[in-house]
Amino acid sequence: MVKTLSNPFIRIFPVPVLFLILYLLADIAITHPDKELIFVGISLDLLIVVPFVYFLLIRTTEIPKFTMLPVIIGGLVVGLFIIPPANQQILQFFRNYLLPLIELAVVFVVILKVRRVRGNYLHKRKELDFFSSLAKACGEVLPGVAANVLAMEIAVIYYAIFRWGSRSYNNEEFTNYKNSNIRLLLVVISFLTLAETFIFHLVLVRWSEIAAWILTGLSLYTFFQILGILKSIPDRPVILTQDFLKLRYGIVAEANIPLNSIVSIEKIQGSVPNMNEFSNCSLLGELEEYNLAVILDTETELTSLYGRKKQVRKLLFYVDEPDRLISRLGRPAE
Repeated sequence: MVKTLSNPFIRIFPVPVLFLILYLLADIAITHPDKELIFVGISLDLLIVVPFVYFLLIRTTEIPKFTMLPVIIGGLVVGLFIIPPANQQILQFFRNYLLPLIELAVVFVVILKVRRVRGNYLHKRKELDFFSSLAKACGEVLPGVAANVLAMEIAVIYYAIFRWGSRSYNNEEFTNYKNSNIRLLLVVISFLTLAETFIFHLVLVRWSEIAAWILTGLSLYTFFQILGILKSIPDRPVILTQDFLKLRYGIVAEANIPLNSIVSIEKIQGSVPNMNEFSNCSLLGELEEYNLAVILDTETELTSLYGRKKQVRKLLFYVDEPDRLISRLGRPAE
């Protein structure tokens, strides 16, 4: 039977204690005549024994078993820090050959869970798009922040590289990109990123080739993130269901607004009174256009990049057909 854990930090407290003990042991072993053998033992403790102890501590709790991965990585990092480079053969072998296999296994499990989650919802005839399935699956595999980061990184790769072609929309879906300036803004930013990457690479390579390639890698990573966001926006329109108005802005932001909590929804042009009281469902904030303002009688949760959450009562957003959305909500256009 799985127990509910009121304070998970108490349960896993022995893990940092073990790391501390191994650190002290490594410090003593430096001057020991059998230090090579001791460092082999410390390496195996960090990579096998400590994660196994952690597993025993969490196996009857609600802490996901996949949280063993950060413990293993933590053991590797501690080992690289406390063991002299000449005695890191086991750590280097693990880092170069076994760790990539573990990471691939995690991604494979996430993909399987995405398929299972989507299959369950399709069986129930409920709507769940790729990103929602991915976020739910990652939440079953990893805790909090790690799950959000993994979901975002996989989503960026999926939309940037594998998601091509257009999709059709039904009467309950409302696009938010056809008439707005967001596509133009992101395309301009993407090309500026590529241009600056090329120029700065030529400049930096004269000073440091390593620094030049690091900056180039980071810039290309940024470009793929922008491309993934750009392509995700058409794939995740605003949806009106029987009970909710689902505001979605690609993989950047989303909020599920209960229809019975809507006090007012108005068309706007430009700014609105008390603009600082409104949150926005967008990427670039005031650089983007908004044509609808919704006010709620109770707070709802706005989720943004990497799973950051915020409670809001006033929201600005954009749809291509604001009058049709207001009409479908059963309210007169104002």
